[in-house]
Amino acid sequence: MPVWGSGTTRIIRLCREQGLPDPDFANWQDGFRVIFLQDPYTPEWLRQLGLSERQIKAVLYVKEHAESRTATTDG
Repeated sequence: MPVWGSGTTRIIRLCREQGLPDPDFANWQDGFRVIFLQDPYTPEWLRQLGLSERQIKAVLYVKEHAESRTATTDG
């Protein structure tokens, strides 16, 4: 039988293996909620990390241009 709470560390490990950010765990009503983020570079997530609006714009710019560059070199 699994130990109570051992699934959370497994969830975190699996997210990291897939290159995803750690999920958010929150107490919610009479249980808890797990929030998974597909893209770690959303403006909301970057704000939670404490980045300024200017830093967020820079990250999003690099992300956008890196994706288009990858698409042109892969295809």
